Amino acid sequence: MRPCVPAANGRLDNRRRGKHNRLATCHRPDTIVILPVSARNRYYNPTMGRWIRWFQSSADIALVCVPCAGGTPTLYERFAAASSHDFRVGAVLLAGRQQRVRERASPDILQIASYLATALLVEIDRPFVLFGHSMGAVIAYEAARRLEDAGRAPIHLVVLGHRAPHLPRRSRRISNLADDAFAAAVRRINPDLPTNLDLLSVVLPTVRADFAAAETYRPVDTRQLRCNVTALRARDDDGVTLDETVAWAEVTVGDFDYAVLDGGHMNIDVSAEALADRIARVVTRP
Repeated sequence: MRPCVPAANGRLDNRRRGKHNRLATCHRPDTIVILPVSARNRYYNPTMGRWIRWFQSSADIALVCVPCAGGTPTLYERFAAASSHDFRVGAVLLAGRQQRVRERASPDILQIASYLATALLVEIDRPFVLFGHSMGAVIAYEAARRLEDAGRAPIHLVVLGHRAPHLPRRSRRISNLADDAFAAAVRRINPDLPTNLDLLSVVLPTVRADFAAAETYRPVDTRQLRCNVTALRARDDDGVTLDETVAWAEVTVGDFDYAVLDGGHMNIDVSAEALADRIARVVTRP
C-alpha cells in the first residue's frame, strides 16, 4: 500500500489519494450486522436508554462520546460543560460500571459495537457525531460501520489516542497478568485507577475485560467508511505515533484531517475545553 502523505495544513482529501490507497474489502460482509432489539445474552441490557447518558436535552446535533478502557460517562461531564457549542452531548455507558455494574463487561470490541449501534438506532433522532477515546475510538469506528450499513451514518467520526484500526498493535498484552501486575500496568496509563482494595476488586474485572477487548481487537471488515473522519493525538502520548494517527485517513472515502493537542493519553480530562472546541470546528467546518 502506498503511504498517505499529509498536506501542510494537516488535511487529507480522499479524492486525491487514488484507488491504490484504499484498504482491501473483507469478504465476510455477513459479520457486520445490526443486532435486533430483541437480542439477549449476558452482555446485553434490554433497557436501551441505559446505554447513553445525556448531558443536554436539546440541540441540532448530537455528540455521542465513547470512553476509554475503564471509562465512564462521568469523564464527559466536564467535557459537556466545557462545550459552548450547539451539541447534545451524550456519553456511552458500557456494561460493568455505574448503573450497569451488575452486568458483565464484554471482552469483544465487535460485540460491543454491534450492541451500541443497535442502541443508537433507538436513541438518535437527529444528525450525530461519534467521538471515541482510546479503546472507544475503535468501538466508535466499528459502530459507525454498522450504522452506515443500517442507513443511519454519523456525519463525522472523531477519534483520539488510538492507532488506525488496520495497523498492528505495538504494546505488550497486559490483560492476562495477575491482578497486582495488571493493576500496576494500568496505573502507568491511567493513574486514577483506585488504590482502595475493596473498590479495586469491584472495578478490576471490568477494566480487565476492556483491556482484553482492546488487545484482541482485529477489524473483520475493512471497507472504507463514507463519513468524514478526524484523528486526534495528544502530544505527550507515547502509545500512539503521528504516523499511526494519520493512518486513519485510510478508513474513509470522505474527507480526513488530523491534529495534535497538548497533553497526554488521558487528556480528555485536562484539555476538555480544547477538545470540545476542536470537535466543534471540524463538525461545523464548511
